[in-house]
Amino acid sequence: MKAKSTKILVIVAFVLLVVVGAVFALGRYGKIGASMLADRPPTKTALVSLGNHEWYEGEYSKSDNIGRYGYLDVISRGFFSDVSILEKHGLVRANDGYVYAFGKANNSATLNGKKANTITRPYKISNMKVGLIAAGADHSLITNENNTKIYSWGGNGVGQLGNGVNRDSANIIGVKNLTNIKYIAAGHYVSYAVTHDGVYAWGDNKSGQLGQGTLKGSSNTPLKVKLPSKAFVSVDTSGTSQIALGTDGTVYTWGPENPTPAEVQGLPRAKGVAASASGAYLALDKDDQVWVWGNTSAFSSSTEFGKDSYKEPVKLMGGSNIKLIDAGSSSITLVDRNNRVLTTGRNEYGNVGPYQIYDSVLRTSAYNVLRTPTPVFIANDCNNGCMGGQRYSQITDVKAISTGNMGSLILGAVGHM
Repeated sequence: MKAKSTKILVIVAFVLLVVVGAVFALGRYGKIGASMLADRPPTKTALVSLGNHEWYEGEYSKSDNIGRYGYLDVISRGFFSDVSILEKHGLVRANDGYVYAFGKANNSATLNGKKANTITRPYKISNMKVGLIAAGADHSLITNENNTKIYSWGGNGVGQLGNGVNRDSANIIGVKNLTNIKYIAAGHYVSYAVTHDGVYAWGDNKSGQLGQGTLKGSSNTPLKVKLPSKAFVSVDTSGTSQIALGTDGTVYTWGPENPTPAEVQGLPRAKGVAASASGAYLALDKDDQVWVWGNTSAFSSSTEFGKDSYKEPVKLMGGSNIKLIDAGSSSITLVDRNNRVLTTGRNEYGNVGPYQIYDSVLRTSAYNVLRTPTPVFIANDCNNGCMGGQRYSQITDVKAISTGNMGSLILGAVGHM
């Protein structure tokens, strides 16, 4: 009798387990009997590479055609809070405050003494917690946790490490004479910092990058950029074009055509700025609208984006309700208030239209074909007073972006495989 009662209890427990499991499945995935894997919500906080993977030549990118243009690659599912890329190596800041590097080493010192030519997974480079990060073409910048000092490593042929010499360093070294750092940026052999008393630059100056009013020389220690005596929020550089944002919303640019910084006219008060290697500039105004000006020819392979250049800022069509902006040499990346990525520009590296995703972390052996990104903001009516159109990517829940000259790094979410 006792054995029979035990058997009944086991059967009842099994039935309850099945029912609870079915209810759980129904509540979480919406239906029973369908592919629950396909219906799962996106995986949170993935570090995603969008565009050219030639700079990310890992174990998995050498097979199954990974490395071709136009793919998303989930590099890591770690918990990161910030990201930076310009050329072929990237930096990420983890939630615990440590900095990681990965990618292809243009310079033997780029990845802090790591011997491999390419680091295919984020590699912790220091036990020092950091506040800010910035990856340049062949060098990198970070600040300490309380942003009182800047550190650098990598290539230093024109003094972009800011330590008073022109010698590459595989070790992290200190930048001279700067403290109370609010923002940092690293470009092509040049570096920038925003402090409590202005914007500073060091490194190459052949195209007026240092903002000193000249087109020659270099500096291996920080020089104060010739900007008005006011407080600044941020500075951005990509190639030879620079842009700075004042706390009052005014915007200034400098480069080969204007080595002395000048205020941009015809632009509403801004809260975000970005510079493209092609010579184009972006600003995000107080009403979440994106503005574009400068040489925009690199963003278009057809006439759908309007003229090749704009002397005065114009609205980027569809660039409203935006909270994050960045620009590379041929593409623009935006994040809207719904935390979705929008892209526009010339798709030479696939950095505008991701169609497939490959999960190198989970070592998936085959592609997972995603839906074609949905085109939005048709450009037919964008002939006067605006430029461009965008389309959504498959990346959602975006927290941070960085667009380089061959692709982007995005902290966001992508669907399960």
